[in-house]
This record gives sequence, structure tokens and C-alpha cells, in this order.
Amino acid sequence: MSKKRDVIAEFDGGGGSNGTKKVYGVHIIDAETKEQLHVAYGLLPNAQTYNQAEWTAAKVALATCYLFKDDISSVTVRGDSQLVVYQLLGKYKCKKPHLIPYWKEAKQIEEKLLHSGVAVNYEWVRRESNETADALGRLI
Repeated sequence: MSKKRDVIAEFDGGGGSNGTKKVYGVHIIDAETKEQLHVAYGLLPNAQTYNQAEWTAAKVALATCYLFKDDISSVTVRGDSQLVVYQLLGKYKCKKPHLIPYWKEAKQIEEKLLHSGVAVNYEWVRRESNETADALGRLI
């Protein structure tokens, strides 16, 4: 049996290269070696706001980690959206009706990870420290 990894799941949501469509990017790396383990990015045709794009990116990061839960001991979910990270941490309450479903879904995935024995942490980072996840979203 191989050793479980601690991972960092970087996420970002925003406007695509043309600025009109909303996109997301997720970059998952080994916390110790910084080895790239997974990337995901895509177009979000139903997202209307940047906050919806950020929330979708955070959910994709969590859901991807859940897929690999048997190989992960902990995940640090890292993003440059202070709103999303602080709402996930419980520092801010999620009050906007159009964002509450995103928050609920993310928290449900977090609970599944926790019940699977995966520790979940959140970390807000400055935009310049989130370059890879940001660049993935701009590929669209």
C-alpha cells in the first residue's frame, strides 16, 4: 500500500480570454513534492457572475479530491477569492440567494471528504500566488 499524500487544490474562476464567458481552473499538486497530480478547466455556460465561477471552481477542486480520497490524507483548498474561502471557513456567512446552493454543495463535498478520513483546510492567497489555476481558466 502506498503512502497517502497531502495535496494542495488551487482553484480560480473568472472571465475567459474574451472576458464574456465565465470559466474555471483547478490545479492539484502534491503538497510535499509540488508534483502536478491533476488539472481541470472549462467553460461555465450557466454562470452569470464571477462569484458563481469562483464557487464552481472551488466545488470542482473539492469533488476532484473526493474522487482520489483513497490516496489523500489531507487537502488544502487554496483560492484567491476571499469571499469564497472565508465563507467556506465560516468567517463570512453566505447570504446571497444565488450563491447559497454553491456553498451548500461545497460543504456537502467537504463532509464526504471528512467522513472518508481526509482533512480539509482552506487558505486564501493573493491573486499573484494563484497563477496556475488562473492561467488554466484563461485557456478557454
